[in-house]
Amino acid sequence: MAFGRLAARVVKTSGAADQPTRVERQCEEMLERVKRLHDDLSQMARRESQMRALLTRGAEVDDQPAALEDVLANSGTSIFLGRRVARLLSS
Repeated sequence: MAFGRLAARVVKTSGAADQPTRVERQCEEMLERVKRLHDDLSQMARRESQMRALLTRGAEVDDQPAALEDVLANSGTSIFLGRRVARLLSS
């Protein structure tokens, strides 16, 4: 009978010894998941910032078509652009 109790105690002890390893493994897995989430969030924040910059610039450009038309309508501008294009084509 004493052997049976000793064997049960050894089994319980070895199970308890495995438990910290199991907990450590679970903690490492959770840490990896948190790191991946952090990387994903960083990438999303970077993309959001890029999209915000594009939208802001797009809004700025939307306000400028009239000014661009005025510049292009100026005869001096069209002569200047014509000369530059001709020089580029001859190079």
